[in-house]
Amino acid sequence: MATSSQPWEAIPPSGEPLRARTFGEAVLYLRVRGAAILAARRTEVGGKTLVDIRVLHRGLERKFSFWLMHLDTDDLLHLGGGAPSELLDPVDLVLFASRAERELPETLEDLDVDNLRTHLRDLELGAEAADEATKFIPRRSDRVPESTLATVAARWLYDRDPERFSRSNLVGLAERLRRRAIWYQAVIRRLDAAADEEDTLS
Repeated sequence: MATSSQPWEAIPPSGEPLRARTFGEAVLYLRVRGAAILAARRTEVGGKTLVDIRVLHRGLERKFSFWLMHLDTDDLLHLGGGAPSELLDPVDLVLFASRAERELPETLEDLDVDNLRTHLRDLELGAEAADEATKFIPRRSDRVPESTLATVAARWLYDRDPERFSRSNLVGLAERLRRRAIWYQAVIRRLDAAADEEDTLS
């Protein structure tokens, strides 16, 4: 995975465990910062779940720990409940969703099934991230409030293009990612069927 020196993609020093609603939210927190997930290990501590995630970030292996506050599940698309995230801010979420759309290959012809599945996971997680960003929009508003942004870098990105954080844009982004994901699923099914037929004939 490509890494970046942009300030909003910095990962804070390892220290006290962070609080994540779900395993998926913890993974997304690291992925949006350009980290590649290498391994994860869960430990039950006093009736709570602590997950240690080993990542590769800017050429270095590091470990980060998270307390999981909701039901523990391996489902990376389960980011939490109906309330906005306290771990991720809207810029984190929109950056990841936009990157999932922007970094799609122009053609699928040269990709094998494993690569297609990798892109499919990013599409599905990107759509969930866009949905998650809309939770920061108050019921009678049409845009993420600037007051929800926690860092100077996030506010700088927001000020560059506030419309990017509108409800209509976020809903449209999620819909585009899901449509593309459906296409990828169809291509993967077709390739899997062709591989099964080839195995049967051989």
